[in-house]
Amino acid sequence: MKNFENAFVHPFATAKNYYLYDVNTNSIVQVSKNIFLFYKQNGNIALQHEEIAFLQALCERGLLKENKIRFIEHPVTKILESYLERKVSTVTLQLTQQCNLRCKYCAYSGKYDTRTHSSKKMSIDVAKRSISFLIEHSIDVDPINIGFYGGEPLLYFDMIKELVDFSKEIGEGKNITYSITTNGTLFNDENITFMEKNNFFVMVSLDGPEEIHDKNRVFAANGKGTYSTIMKNIKYIKEKYPQFYSQISFNAVIDPTVDRSCASQFFMSCKELEGAVISASIISPTGLKNKLEIDEKFYLAEDIEYFKVLLNKLGRVADNNISKLTKNRFEEMLAIMHIGRPHTVELPEITHPSGPCIPGARKLLIDTEGFFYPCESVPETPALQIGHLDNGFDIEKIKKLLNIGKLTEKTCRKCWGIRLCSQCCLTAATSNGLSKEQRLSECQTLLQTYESDFKDICTLRDYGVQI
Repeated sequence: MKNFENAFVHPFATAKNYYLYDVNTNSIVQVSKNIFLFYKQNGNIALQHEEIAFLQALCERGLLKENKIRFIEHPVTKILESYLERKVSTVTLQLTQQCNLRCKYCAYSGKYDTRTHSSKKMSIDVAKRSISFLIEHSIDVDPINIGFYGGEPLLYFDMIKELVDFSKEIGEGKNITYSITTNGTLFNDENITFMEKNNFFVMVSLDGPEEIHDKNRVFAANGKGTYSTIMKNIKYIKEKYPQFYSQISFNAVIDPTVDRSCASQFFMSCKELEGAVISASIISPTGLKNKLEIDEKFYLAEDIEYFKVLLNKLGRVADNNISKLTKNRFEEMLAIMHIGRPHTVELPEITHPSGPCIPGARKLLIDTEGFFYPCESVPETPALQIGHLDNGFDIEKIKKLLNIGKLTEKTCRKCWGIRLCSQCCLTAATSNGLSKEQRLSECQTLLQTYESDFKDICTLRDYGVQI
């Protein structure tokens, strides 16, 4: 009985059944109500003989082991330097901090602590050195990706052309892919043809119908909305360049102060976006000078849309009545929490929460001045700089960001969500550096999300949905 009591598990229930999430094996098992209560109440429930036998059978299958985590350290820590010498897969070039738009929620809008629009532009020398750095540090990686980022990178299309040619020249023999994040207002036949020919993956920002999109996304020159310009371009591309259209995806930044259902309806019915890949993200609260106030109605609308997706999986709601934004979010959750959740024998004594990628290896951002950052999402502060073109990676700095769980080690070692954790250095970042308190403040909400995801997956399976 003692071994059962100390199992590293998390109990949860759906409307029909009871379950244990076994942390060591990263698996879910259905149990009786009494076993659920046994773990929910820390062993203060008497078990029947058949229930003890059931738990013993689980033990024989390798489940219900104790929590043996003694130390928080990312498994790549000891080989980090050699890893970064050979396995950098992506470099994102911040070609400019200039933009022809002044989006009100932009990271460079002045509403955040660490970023503002500026006239800074990456020199061709820094750009070419950045690409050379990628080639030299990607010996074991194929394909590799070069991303163009801003500001608005298409302001410097001639530079992009030169850099693509340069990358092919020095990277001969490498499989190089290209990507660009753009506001969609500067497309023309020349840059469309070039990006189509070179198989660019293109991300276009589009927030919804005109009244929503134009609330935030306006031209710098006159303050007018950009919706009509973008949609005219998209319609033109879809009609004249269907291959290039297939290379475009769209990202909607959700403003919680506007009617979300209006945006959802737009992405369901807009003919220009039919068949397109669409993702969504809420305005980032990290680093905002003024707290983002979100009305409860926004969360209620989110919950309703998500519930409709679940009903769709049960065959109760038709495809044309569910939000593409929410459907994509559900599919991403399913891929992470169910389909792609690896099962193992047990957790080692030395491990780390699953959140951080390897800074510098997966999404290395190089800013206009040649400074390195883990990705384009993090604030551009000295605390998050991980090197420079002149002297390469700052390995000790990267180790600190890679092992962000050390900030909260005591809590992380005991947490049932350690294998599911999505926190990286971004959630701990403040204008003064990395904050233990900031990181911990996110934990309870994340754990509630993980349990809710497990409940949704198991509920669908309870009702016979094959997922």
